Amino acid sequence: MRLYRTVSVPEFDDLRTTGQLRPRGGAEGKYVWETYRDAATFGVQTEGHYHPDGYRVVAIDVSDDLAASFHRWDRLDGVGPARFIPEADLPRCSVVFLDLP
Repeated sequence: MRLYRTVSVPEFDDLRTTGQLRPRGGAEGKYVWETYRDAATFGVQTEGHYHPDGYRVVAIDVSDDLAASFHRWDRLDGVGPARFIPEADLPRCSVVFLDLP
């Protein structure tokens, strides 16, 4: 399954360097959207708050079985379907860069 994550510029730079999703700032995992459009919508809505320097959207590939185990919301933050990847499962996810600046 392909999921999408809205990331800050510093997180994007970290992903480019390490190729790995890593918890930061006490986070216990990562929120991801089920569609690119919803990830981008969240980025636009939070650009001045969570993403003061702008945002990027990356794809996250996971097995269908693993994705089915993630907690899911039908409409997270009023945007659309999203899931939460627990920290222990982050190493089992593959980051795909969609558009490199």
